[in-house]
Amino acid sequence: LKFILEAHFDCPCFINNDGNLFAFGEALKGALQEVNLGLKVNRSPKIFSNLIGITLGTGIGCGFVINQNLFTGDNSSSAEIHNMSNLNNSNWNIEESVSTRAIQRIYSEKANIELDPNIMPEDIYDIALRGSGENKEAALYSFIQYGKALGFVLADVITLIDGLVVIGGGISAAWDLFAPAMFKAIHKKHRSANGNTCNRTTVKVFNLENEQEKQIFFKGPAPRFVNGKKTD
Repeated sequence: LKFILEAHFDCPCFINNDGNLFAFGEALKGALQEVNLGLKVNRSPKIFSNLIGITLGTGIGCGFVINQNLFTGDNSSSAEIHNMSNLNNSNWNIEESVSTRAIQRIYSEKANIELDPNIMPEDIYDIALRGSGENKEAALYSFIQYGKALGFVLADVITLIDGLVVIGGGISAAWDLFAPAMFKAIHKKHRSANGNTCNRTTVKVFNLENEQEKQIFFKGPAPRFVNGKKTD
């Protein structure tokens, strides 16, 4: 197909899956450039070179860009995070909790109605905002559970690939409903056998959709004051 398209359009053609290409586009001409520009404007010495692209839709897709290069792996199978383990059911992969069918299933179970594959996440989102009673509660609950599962898998991915995370795809439009649960899961503490706790991620995770967190991220941590004097 690559060679047919190149011959027809007389230009280079590259074929890959949507998760990889989403990540590559955001790294070359999208979010990675915008974030680095924001850091530069704020005179930060920090520069990001790596990006994790997440697509949310029928399932969950992913792509890794390392130092401006799309990482495909030795078998062209890197970033297949849909097959990561699922905290809700050890027999499932994560996509059973982060997908269109997951939202549909959880909504129908919580609302105690028959599963209707024609009721899409967009419809359930609308019920969550403008519905009432048990259906509204079930719709909100389905996105909270979606965000919780997504947050757990993202915490693992961030631990492996230290870089900027960009989320896209159709279900990303429901950000206002699933993002709070997602960040809560990312920030959840690990607890050791002796009762001590530690962060789930080694790096601090910022929500750049939140203006206050965005400014802290771009300008660096707020100065500390000791006895009324600013310290480094």
